[in-house]
Amino acid sequence: MYKLLVEAQDQGTPSLSSTCTVLINITDSNTHPPQFTAAKFNTQVLEMETNKEILRLPVTDRDTPNTPASRARYTILKGNEDDNYKIETDPKTNEGVLTVIKGKDFERTTLTELEIGVENEEPLFLCINGKPATPDQLTAFKPNTTKVAVKVIDVNDAPTFVTRLQTVYRKEETNPGDLLYEPVVKDVDSDVNKIRYEIVDDPAKWIKVDPKTGKVTSVKKMDRESPYVKNGTYTVLIRAIDDGEPPATGTGTLVVHLGDINDNTPRLSSNSSVMCGNKADRVEVKAVDDDAPPFGGPFSFSVGSEDKDLLNMWRFDPSTGLQTSLISVKSLPYGNYTVPLRIEDQQGQVGQDVLKVVVCDCGDQDTCRGLLPRIFNLHGAAIGILLGALLLIALLLCCCFFCEYKAKQFTLNLQDEGNQTLINYNEEGGGALAKAEPQLHSRTSTNGGLKSGALQLTDFSQKRASMQSAAGAMSLAGLQMAENSGTMMSQGWGTVRNSTFRSGSSRFSRSFSYTSDWNIEDHLQRKLYELGEDQLDFPQHRPREYAYEGTDSKCPSLDRLSFSGDEDNLDFINNLGPKFQTLDGICRKTLEEKKLKT
Repeated sequence: MYKLLVEAQDQGTPSLSSTCTVLINITDSNTHPPQFTAAKFNTQVLEMETNKEILRLPVTDRDTPNTPASRARYTILKGNEDDNYKIETDPKTNEGVLTVIKGKDFERTTLTELEIGVENEEPLFLCINGKPATPDQLTAFKPNTTKVAVKVIDVNDAPTFVTRLQTVYRKEETNPGDLLYEPVVKDVDSDVNKIRYEIVDDPAKWIKVDPKTGKVTSVKKMDRESPYVKNGTYTVLIRAIDDGEPPATGTGTLVVHLGDINDNTPRLSSNSSVMCGNKADRVEVKAVDDDAPPFGGPFSFSVGSEDKDLLNMWRFDPSTGLQTSLISVKSLPYGNYTVPLRIEDQQGQVGQDVLKVVVCDCGDQDTCRGLLPRIFNLHGAAIGILLGALLLIALLLCCCFFCEYKAKQFTLNLQDEGNQTLINYNEEGGGALAKAEPQLHSRTSTNGGLKSGALQLTDFSQKRASMQSAAGAMSLAGLQMAENSGTMMSQGWGTVRNSTFRSGSSRFSRSFSYTSDWNIEDHLQRKLYELGEDQLDFPQHRPREYAYEGTDSKCPSLDRLSFSGDEDNLDFINNLGPKFQTLDGICRKTLEEKKLKT
């Protein structure tokens, strides 16, 4: 870059002037050609090696770097007549990269000498005698060159098949064991007798190869209609491997042309069809045969059944050809039909097939109409009638229920023997002598010549708890007592009996009014007084619980359930049934034993 100061002055009096600065930037041009760093280079390459970088050629250039004036461009001038090599410029280092792109055979060439020249992308600019050089002078100028000696290193050559593509002809379905091909292989570096053979590609697994001789034989029948056969040919790849270091491999190709035989029967291309009964009386039928001519079509079509109904229902027109029409002889109801077919090819090979025909109404289309959707629209009146009918039915059901409930009467069966099933788990008498006796202390009083007793609430609770722990949860008649201001108001005695019916189990409970409770208490006290004065002597044998018979009644209080009436008949106490008789027998036996002792 140059910096100049320029002054401008006028011719007036006095003279006026001004100055400015001018910067001149001089860009570089290609005034220096590139030069190789050496006049000769040496490199080597393996025999038959390809696409391998073998040498980098450095150059120098005094022009500005990374400009067209300095970027190098290389050319192979001599020695590459077979296009085995190429040279390119590395954009980062500006070096020439020499690459082998086609393998060199050591047996033909062991050393190759290349001549490589270099020049810049921008044409060279020269000054001769202070003047720019003319084009003729520039043409006489030669670019810088260098020599490259490439040595080929011998390696193990791969075996080669004398016939790289072998073609054989066979008929399909030939029996296994047929010799298809015996290859001939050459190897300049190895003994051909030590070469081994392998299968590279055999998609259908139809052949085998002898690893020593390379003989190719079939192991299965080859089918021309197989998906692995393309245009009637089956291709197999074989390789030969020598014993060199490292082992080299050569590949050969075997193409088997398979001749066709009539091994396939004709068949329908489609086994279903639709006949629009509202506008047509026929359907198109097309047959195919995997065999090639003359083992295929044209075909002969006929109904494959001796059924007269079918013969009178269907016919073919025409009866021969690659395709035909199946015609309904008479009008058919809409529905599905199955038609057996007999198809015969040119060589008399017969195929049996079945065609399913759907006869339907197609409307204006070529397909059957779909079913109409099942959608019903109800108006307001219809909905009202439907709801009214439902309400009427519900009302009738309620009336029937109330009438049946009113007509059914439940009679009070005090004995309750017919509404229950007594399960005798075990007799509660005759057991081992109890070691502890329940302590029942009652204060007796005389009322009208009869003994009666009353238990306080606290005394009764304590006595009941002790008897339950000693007797093993004995089921007793519940005494419910209520106390108001410290005075006994009433005693309740209720019984709950579980009855089992065939239809299930039901629970029946009964209770009595306050007046009835007092009468029952007096009657029981009189019965116990007649049995003996000492109430603490029984039962001598306490009961044992053998099985749990369920929970107590869910009724919170039996006093809430009462029958009206002040006069109750107590005659049923004289006959309390088999349950009370068992307890009565135990008590009587104990009292009789005590009387005998006294």
